[in-house]
Amino acid sequence: MVSNASADRTTVVLAAVLALLLIPLPSSACDEAAPAPAPAPALVPAPAPAPVVPCQDCEARCQARSTCEAYVAAAGCGYGCNSSYTPECEPCKSGVIQSCTTGCNNNCATNCQGSQCDSCAASCSGYCAQAAESACRSKCTYSYYQVKSCNECQYSAARRCVDACNTECKADCIVGG
Repeated sequence: MVSNASADRTTVVLAAVLALLLIPLPSSACDEAAPAPAPAPALVPAPAPAPVVPCQDCEARCQARSTCEAYVAAAGCGYGCNSSYTPECEPCKSGVIQSCTTGCNNNCATNCQGSQCDSCAASCSGYCAQAAESACRSKCTYSYYQVKSCNECQYSAARRCVDACNTECKADCIVGG
């Protein structure tokens, strides 16, 4: 009879031989048949370089930017830059013209005779426009200081926008180009 130790050794040896048979040994034929390594993933192309701007052109480029117009419009300088505008003027005029026209047309239609009635609308329009100018004169007065303040506000906003644009432009510009 075979001892247990001898049987255990035989089992281990058989397992080792079996393992060697199942694991293929490297050979030159295997090396040739091995698949080629996968190509490296394609690199994402670099972004196109920013357009080259000569530094001395930044000021002209930024002065012409339409974004500065929008920036100035959003600065809240008001409507005072237009010397014909004051906030109370137009509502005053339209209120006077509306009430005057209604009264004038009613009066004219009641008191006119024949062909005079055809010119009521034109007559009342001219009369009421003059009445509105007279009644709203104090509210429609041009204010030098209001216009000056508005213009200074707009100039300051435009300068801030151009300065910011120049800073950005000059960060990417080339000197002497």
